[in-house]
Amino acid sequence: MTAARHDLTIEAGTDWERTLWLQEEDETPKNLTDYTAKMQIREELEAPVIKELSSGSGITITAVEGKIYIVMTDVETKALGITRGVYDLFLTGPAAGFKLTKLLYGDVHIPQAVTR
Repeated sequence: MTAARHDLTIEAGTDWERTLWLQEEDETPKNLTDYTAKMQIREELEAPVIKELSSGSGITITAVEGKIYIVMTDVETKALGITRGVYDLFLTGPAAGFKLTKLLYGDVHIPQAVTR
């Protein structure tokens, strides 16, 4: 599977969520039982991690539906503290020796709130 580029807009100070549905080639939901996911946001590729989300901490996987649900609260988006960055999202399977799969990557645009 080749990672897809998808740029994100995360408005600072607001709740943010994205849902991904993974499918098999026959378009049935991919069974994600015992899979885990991890996403990191950085200001630039070699910069320190600004925000990390993972299974059970900002990312929920609904196995039989093939669904990955990513969420940040208004407090978390406000705390990002940058206006632009980069991110990627990885999926790890349950089988021994399963390699990491990069699902998504791209730029992050984080417009700041005017109203406080």
